[in-house]
Amino acid sequence: MTMVNLPAPLANQYTAIISSGVDMIVVVVIGIKLGTGGLVRAYSGVALECLKGAETHIVKPKVPIGMDVPFDLLGPIYHQHFHVEDIKQDYDTGRDGFVMLTFIVDYEKIVDLENAINSTCSRKIEFLKL
Repeated sequence: MTMVNLPAPLANQYTAIISSGVDMIVVVVIGIKLGTGGLVRAYSGVALECLKGAETHIVKPKVPIGMDVPFDLLGPIYHQHFHVEDIKQDYDTGRDGFVMLTFIVDYEKIVDLENAINSTCSRKIEFLKL
């Protein structure tokens, strides 16, 4: 969204949206054809009012991660995965004696998961940020 060449009332609505601290807003406008003046008159002050009553959701960034895990460490690593909430995981056969685990985890939980897994295992597991 940009404020280039917007009349003052529309620029104010844009400013109301930006200053609300809310991002990823979806707006659907349907109806008869209105010019810029008609839009300003029809929706004057509506942007701010809509944002005040809007339902918001916190969206946490998620990161795909993978690691080669020896078969003998699968149990302890799966146990550590269950301590991290909302983890989506998959696995595939890797080189001999290893399994490639891939999973998606909250960005803020990566360091804690890496530390937990490496403190549980007898050797350092390398994490691949996919």
